[in-house]
Amino acid sequence: MKYLFAYLFISIICFLSCQTEKKTDNVVAPSDSIDIDPSSDTAEIEDAHFFSEQRRQFIASYKEKIKIDTTIITKQKDTIRVHLDYYCLLDSAVTIPEKFVLEGGKYPFITHNFAADILVKKNDKIVFSEKITKPFFEKLLDENLIKYGVLLYPVLNGYDLNKNNLVIGFSVSIPVTDLGIAAHLVFNTDTGEVQKVDYYEMNVGNY
Repeated sequence: MKYLFAYLFISIICFLSCQTEKKTDNVVAPSDSIDIDPSSDTAEIEDAHFFSEQRRQFIASYKEKIKIDTTIITKQKDTIRVHLDYYCLLDSAVTIPEKFVLEGGKYPFITHNFAADILVKKNDKIVFSEKITKPFFEKLLDENLIKYGVLLYPVLNGYDLNKNNLVIGFSVSIPVTDLGIAAHLVFNTDTGEVQKVDYYEMNVGNY
């Protein structure tokens, strides 16, 4: 499966930040520990510690938000403003079974879905406004990703100046594994057409 590399040659104002907010109500706090067998060899112990750290970092991301604010000027001199808020839903709605849990990890691993609120304006007129969650990309997903995947890693991939397509990328992946796909929202700022694709080729010279 091809992944789209970010093309961020953008002569724009781009602000990307993460901030932490406290959310403690109805939060399931799965263990971020790994059971390590004292008889394991050094490599196995190092792997176990690595997996434990990966899970710890993922659980810590529940409290983080990602914000993207971008302004793009098209060839037609239209002003496109993009605002994205990405956050954890804290819904405890994803239960990952033993077969996907890293060796030694606690299972089942109960985790949460994530969402992105995206607002696009063209010359100060709202042309796109939607809350994006995993089901938005369901046609791209296999059975395992539908059941156990979550929406991760939002990024503004770029703006296709020739087609006036805004491209925003995500990964839909099973947490703390290497199982997942790239998923892209492609929005045409002229027609309003929305595409959901796993790959979008950006041409040289675009934002």
